[in-house]
Amino acid sequence: MDKKKETKDKDVTMGDKKEEEVKEEKFDPYLEIRKQLILLDKAVEEKDTKACGVVARNFKRIRAEFSLKDVGLIFDHYLPELSAKINLPKYDPDIVKFDIEEKLHLNKERAAILVDTFEAKCFLYILLIMKLIDERKIKMAKEFVDFARAQIDLENSRTLDHFFSKIYYYSGFIYEKLGELNDFVPHFLEAYRAACHRNDEQTQATLINYILRSYINDHLYTQAANFIEICTLPENVSPNQQARNLYYEAKIQAVQMKYPEAQAHVIQAIRKASEFTGKAFRVQAMKLRIIVTLLMGEIPDRNLFSDQEMKSDLYPYFIIVQRVREGNIEEFMKVVNEHEEIFKRNDNYNLLIRLRHNVIKFGLRKINASYSRISLSDITTKLGLDSVKETESIVTKAIRDKVINAVINREEKELKTNEVADVYTSNVPTAQLDKRIRFCMEIYNDSVKALEFPKKEQEKIDFNLDDDDEIQDEQELVESLLEEFEDM
Repeated sequence: MDKKKETKDKDVTMGDKKEEEVKEEKFDPYLEIRKQLILLDKAVEEKDTKACGVVARNFKRIRAEFSLKDVGLIFDHYLPELSAKINLPKYDPDIVKFDIEEKLHLNKERAAILVDTFEAKCFLYILLIMKLIDERKIKMAKEFVDFARAQIDLENSRTLDHFFSKIYYYSGFIYEKLGELNDFVPHFLEAYRAACHRNDEQTQATLINYILRSYINDHLYTQAANFIEICTLPENVSPNQQARNLYYEAKIQAVQMKYPEAQAHVIQAIRKASEFTGKAFRVQAMKLRIIVTLLMGEIPDRNLFSDQEMKSDLYPYFIIVQRVREGNIEEFMKVVNEHEEIFKRNDNYNLLIRLRHNVIKFGLRKINASYSRISLSDITTKLGLDSVKETESIVTKAIRDKVINAVINREEKELKTNEVADVYTSNVPTAQLDKRIRFCMEIYNDSVKALEFPKKEQEKIDFNLDDDDEIQDEQELVESLLEEFEDM
């Protein structure tokens, strides 16, 4: 027993030591930039496009640690000629109390070697564009992104694909902020043709989504639908780009009254979207899903509104669902008018107005289930309609469309409900089962497409390594690259 206690105590002390070591290691963004540039140089030398993609995905962590003055310092050190041409805020030389070369972990000669490749320059260009956006210097960001785009249009290398897509992404973001996205669409179309010739799938996906976004913002849904028919999104792109594309397709299909397709696409978009970032996108997609579900004549699941992160944003839509379920047209229109500004801001107002017929349908179904016989005048008051004549025509159409199973007695001006047959004698259960099977098969096919298999020379690698060993191997690789660079 004593030995067991001793081993447990040792494990606890070892765990504490590891935690202390992790806490002591502070993230140095300047050293991280140096590491990323060294890895990028190695990837370019070996023409490793995947490694370049990994470096391009590391901006988020570095971006949060830098100010615009820090980026100005980096440009002074790595790209002094370009830095002299742009007016970036910089540290006052009289106040600076640190050695710049020591802070950036290399001298200017070695820095010039690191940024010799165009990929390294693009890395620094994107970092500057990000910080200009963060500091809300949008006009300055526009000037620099135009310069960066003019530079990349002269290059043609597969190791630049991820950097191309990021620069075009921020171009679209900046032009949209300035309200000039529509004017920039011809440039996007031209860039898309060039990306197709280069077989640059990452840039193709970015440009397709921004072109669709521009068409939707200007309510050019027919042009957007025609563009989707001509251009298909490449398969091997990031889940974020796939999610955006599915959402835009769902929006276009909802406007064109293709509600089943729109519902399938918006559900896929929500599933592919990141759970930890992009809250605004998930909220917008969820709003569209709720509206499309209502337009299909169904009531959305209550669990959709239980997410604490989105609860306040979805509250107006929750009230809409309640009013649709009640089937009172007056109460429904009151809620729509009350939150009209929110719905117009979300670009969902025109879709919500279509729900008027669905509100009446839900009300009729409720009445049909509750009463075996009811007068048309009572239906008029319950649904909040204008006249008995209007009610009669609406009920007649609902019977013809098989919304309700009833008969109108025109002499006595009343609605008589027919006996409800057993649902399991109909095709409804079969249709529901078929729908679920197709959904499961789509998930299976997507997961198979997402699988990556090792190359032949890597098949004999032992995959039973712990996560700690993998992290240690990555750190050793970076350290060895740093040592090689210092020996130069």
